[in-house]
Amino acid sequence: MIKASVVNRAFAETFEFTPEIYVISITRMENTPAKIKGTKNVLYLFFDDNDTDFNVNHVEQILDFVSRWELKRLFIHCDAGMSRSAGVAFALMAIFPNALTLVRPDGSSFTEGEWAQFKPNVHVKSVILSHWRDKIG
Repeated sequence: MIKASVVNRAFAETFEFTPEIYVISITRMENTPAKIKGTKNVLYLFFDDNDTDFNVNHVEQILDFVSRWELKRLFIHCDAGMSRSAGVAFALMAIFPNALTLVRPDGSSFTEGEWAQFKPNVHVKSVILSHWRDKIG
């Protein structure tokens, strides 16, 4: 089971990741990449929180990144840790319901009400799910 956490950029830049942790780092187009410490397993993506920048190329990179067999712990961050990163996380949970679960950064489980803190980007989630459906036929 892959344990995934959605965090904000400030958390991602101050947390000392270990080498076995994978990170999807989402940054706005005009920003510099986040400085991720402790792991080389980082996928850097650049797109804004709107309905135009995120595309199938991003989806392919994400699916390739998370399909690595050694992946057990995944952090996904964007600036606020609520929209773009949550859109990616919720789509991945829908695609891999028995293989990926969303947890707090410390690895503990969320309570049902805590899910409301996330506002998944609908465009990001729908592009990922649509591409996945097209891919698997």
